[in-house]
Amino acid sequence: MKIIHSFRKFAPAVAALFCATAAFAGKVDPIYKDGSGLAIRGYDPVAYFAEQKPVKGSAQFRYWWMGAAWLFASAVNRDQFASNPASTLLSTAAIVRTR
Repeated sequence: MKIIHSFRKFAPAVAALFCATAAFAGKVDPIYKDGSGLAIRGYDPVAYFAEQKPVKGSAQFRYWWMGAAWLFASAVNRDQFASNPASTLLSTAAIVRTR
């Protein structure tokens, strides 16, 4: 009986927290970008794993995807990403997990 009473006491707070979390989760942008719309601070996501170090991209090799500008160090990297952005990002994420 004491457990039920405790649950009833905190149920409104738990429900409010759940609703707030659910509402916030719907507004989270899946792509990390700065205020100007630049993804991952302008680093090349393909070169990062090919060269195993952070490489700044160039505005010359820009590609827009999911509301963000992605910069690349070369046209080859940009084109590889553009051919299938989601797959490229998943492939590079898999490399990180296996290291």
